[in-house]
Amino acid sequence: MRIRLLLALAVSVAACSGGDRPYVPAIDAPDIIDDFTDARPPIDAPEALDAPERIDAPRPIDAAVDAPTPTALRVAVVGQGLVVSAPAGIRCQPTCEASFPPGTVVTLTAIPSAGWRFVGWSGDCTGASCSLPGAGVVTATFESTTTTGCVLGVELQGPGRGSVVSSPAGINCGPDCRETYPCGTGVILTALPAPGSVFSGWTGGSCTGTGTCIVSVTQPFQAVIATFR
Repeated sequence: MRIRLLLALAVSVAACSGGDRPYVPAIDAPDIIDDFTDARPPIDAPEALDAPERIDAPRPIDAAVDAPTPTALRVAVVGQGLVVSAPAGIRCQPTCEASFPPGTVVTLTAIPSAGWRFVGWSGDCTGASCSLPGAGVVTATFESTTTTGCVLGVELQGPGRGSVVSSPAGINCGPDCRETYPCGTGVILTALPAPGSVFSGWTGGSCTGTGTCIVSVTQPFQAVIATFR
């Protein structure tokens, strides 16, 4: 195709330079251009490039560390008495709350009012003493020792026969199965089976087994069951 184009140009130049203007055949220019264009190898258009992925700016990291917060100790008082703490912070009747630094061991002391006695702790403390790591809910219970007292009752059950007596005196059950004692009194109960019967054990009042039963009378009414077979 390149030869054809050059030949056409040469003929045109010769025709213009001569005096007699020879016949020059018409040349279809578009065909030449098309032939010239077709002669070049096709060039593929570049593929569209994917837009680069967006990279978010680095986010700041909150490195602040919260300081430990104090913890709360809540105390409730049942009856008449006072509860104080070491280190100081708790001094309450009937309820109070205080905050202590984390890890602080707090010891609570119960102080009964006149005519009252301290029975014990409940909640996060039990028994007669209370030390805990600065957080929790505790109840201190006090009972009166001068008003109505505390009642201990005994009930006999089972097909057998027998009796129960107490020390200090007051209960002789059969006939007398209930007695009022100063609150906090320790009472010893002894089961006496009748001839032909066997004492099989205690129920209630924290007593078990077949030996003597020792009851700490701390409630307005407590009951103990003795079973004979």
